[in-house]
Amino acid sequence: MSTSELPEGWVTQVKQAWMLPPFLKQLQKRQREQALLEQLGDCLEYLYRDPRQPGLNLETLRTNTPQPVLSARIDRSNRLILAPLPGSQIGLLYFDKHEEAYDWVRRQGPRLATMMTKQREAPRGTRFSAGLSVMPVVRADEDSEIALASAAQFRQMVDNGVARYLTYLDDEQRRLAELRMSGLLLVKGGAGTGKTAVAIHRLLNLVRQPVLFGPRRVLYLCYNAVLARAIGQLVDALCAGKRPEGIEIRTFHAWCLDFLREHNLHTPTDRERPRSKDLVAASYSSLARDRRAVLGDASGDFIFEEIVQVIKHNGLNAREQYLKFNREGRGIGLKETQRDVIWDIYQSSETTRRFEGFFDWDDLPNMAMEFLDRLPSPPHYRAVIVDEAQDCTPVMMRLARRLLADSNGPLTVFADPAQAIYQHGFQWTQRELRPAGGNVRWLRKNYRCTREIYDLGRTLLEGDPSLEGELAEVQPPERHGSRPALFVACRHDELIGHVVENICAETKRRPANQIAVLASRSTLRGLADRLSTSGVPHELIDRPQQLHLESATVKLLTPQGTKGLDFPVVFLIPSRYPRAMLSEELSPESRRTLYVGLTRASEQLTIGTVYESHPPLLELLDPDAYTIDGPCGREFHGTRGTRLPVGG
Repeated sequence: MSTSELPEGWVTQVKQAWMLPPFLKQLQKRQREQALLEQLGDCLEYLYRDPRQPGLNLETLRTNTPQPVLSARIDRSNRLILAPLPGSQIGLLYFDKHEEAYDWVRRQGPRLATMMTKQREAPRGTRFSAGLSVMPVVRADEDSEIALASAAQFRQMVDNGVARYLTYLDDEQRRLAELRMSGLLLVKGGAGTGKTAVAIHRLLNLVRQPVLFGPRRVLYLCYNAVLARAIGQLVDALCAGKRPEGIEIRTFHAWCLDFLREHNLHTPTDRERPRSKDLVAASYSSLARDRRAVLGDASGDFIFEEIVQVIKHNGLNAREQYLKFNREGRGIGLKETQRDVIWDIYQSSETTRRFEGFFDWDDLPNMAMEFLDRLPSPPHYRAVIVDEAQDCTPVMMRLARRLLADSNGPLTVFADPAQAIYQHGFQWTQRELRPAGGNVRWLRKNYRCTREIYDLGRTLLEGDPSLEGELAEVQPPERHGSRPALFVACRHDELIGHVVENICAETKRRPANQIAVLASRSTLRGLADRLSTSGVPHELIDRPQQLHLESATVKLLTPQGTKGLDFPVVFLIPSRYPRAMLSEELSPESRRTLYVGLTRASEQLTIGTVYESHPPLLELLDPDAYTIDGPCGREFHGTRGTRLPVGG
C-alpha cells in the first residue's frame, strides 16, 4: 500500500494548506477527541516547517489516481492522508487510525481525484479544537462526497458534538427531504432548525426523480432576493457547478416580472409605489365629506396599507369578499361601513392606475395570476418549493399552487412564524394554505445558535399570543458558548470605531466571510468607508447580485436581507425610527425583526447601540442573558426600562 520514497512533485515547502471535503467530515466526527486534534495541529505545524522532515514518517500510497497521495504520522496510532496541490500547496484529505486510514484510501480508489476541492484554508498555527468553525461537507450518497463552497449560511451547525446538519441530515430532516407525497407539505421550524438545508436537498431530490410524463421542472420560490441568490450558489456548489436541468430558483417578484415581460406586458419600477400612494390619497380626497367622516381619524398611511396588505396581498377581487374577510392581525378593527368606503377608495385608485397604465410591486402576483388564467398553455412545474413562507402573501401561495402541472402536485412550504416581520404575520398565509394535521411537519432541533443566543432572542417572542403554540414545538440548542455582548457607546462614531476594531481582530482569527454586520443601509455605508480605510475586505450588499458567499469578505447586510443565512460572528446595530410611536417600536413585528437579527449569529453576537438614541426594544432583553460594555454601558443599565410602559 505504501512506500517510503517521496513522489516526484512533492513540495519542498508549504505555503498554504487546505482542508478538503473528506477531512472536514472526519474532523466533525472526531470533535470530542481533543488530544488527537491537538496532535493533528502539531502535525500541520511540522508540515509548514519542513514537509520532508523524517519525523513526519511520510509514505507514498499506491493509488490509481494521477495525483500523488501520501500519509503522514500524527502519533503512534493515527495517520494523516494528504496530497500535493499546485503552487507549493497541500490538501489535507483524511485522518484516522493507521489501518483504517489506509483502508479508506483503498475504498475510495479513483474517486480520490474528485475530492481535491479546496474547502477551507488551514493557515500556520491552526489548532483543530472542538470549537473550530469549519465549512460543511455534504454527502451526495453513501460513498461519495461533494464539497460545499465556503458558505456563510451554514456555520457551526453542531448538535451536541454530532456532524453538521448539512453533512448528515438528521432522521427527520432526511425523511422530509426524501418524502414522496402529493399536495401540500408544510414544514415549520424555528431559526436554525435546518429548514433551508432541507429545502435545498428536497429541491435536488425532486428534480432527480424520474418523470414519465409532464414537465420535469421544479421551482424554488422565496420572498427575499438575497436568499434566492444564496440558494443558487449553494445548489451550484453542492452539484460541483453542474446544476441539474430543470431547477429554477427565483423570488416571487422576479418570476412574475419575467413572466409578464415575456408576454410584453408593462411592468413596474421602484419609482411607481409613491405614485400608488398619491392615487389612494387623491381618491380619498375626492370622496364626499360624509363618506370621509365614516373613516374617522384613519390616516392616509393606514388606508394605503389596508389596500395593500388586506386587499392586494389576499387577492380580494370583489367588495363582498373584502367585507367578509377576517382581518385579525391588522391591529385596528374596521366596521363594515368603513370597509365599504375603503373599497370605494381602492376601486377609484385602481381605475386611475389602469387608465394611466402603471403598476407597482404589490400588483405583480395578482397581475401574473390574472394573465395565467387567460393563457391557453400557461407555464407549469412538476413541483414547487416555497422557502421563508412567513414573509409571503396569501396570493403568492395561490400563485405557487397555480403553477403546478397537477393541481395536487407536490407543494412544499417552509416557514417560521416567529420570523414573520410583517404586521399580519403568517396567519393569513397559513389560512390560504389550509393545512391539515397530516401535512404539517416540524423541525424541532436548533442546530445554529448557542443556547445563550437562543435564550436572548426568546425573550422577544414570549408573550406573543400568536406564537404560543409555535414556540412550544421548538427545542432549545444543547451547544453552549459565550454570552452575547451589548456595547453601549456615547456617540455614533464611537460605536462604529468599536465595531471596526473588533472586525479587524476577528479577521485575524477566522476567514472574513464568517463575519457579518447587520444594520440600516445608512449605517452600513458609513461602516464600509471605515472598513476600507482599515484595509478590511468587505461586501456592502445593496443588491442580491453583490452577494458572493465564497468570497473572503465581511458581509454588510440589513437584518431583513439575512433571512435563511447565518454567520459565526455577527455585529448587530438595531435602528431607531425617530418618527415611530413607542407602541410601533415595541410591536410584535418589531420584536420579530430584532429576533431575526439576533438569531443570525451561530457563535458570537455583539449588539451595538448609542445611549439615549437606542431602540426601546433593547430594554426588553433579559439583562442576565448578555454582558454589557462600552463607555455608556453603566448609564444604559441604570435607566433600563424606565421609559417603557408597565408590562411592556
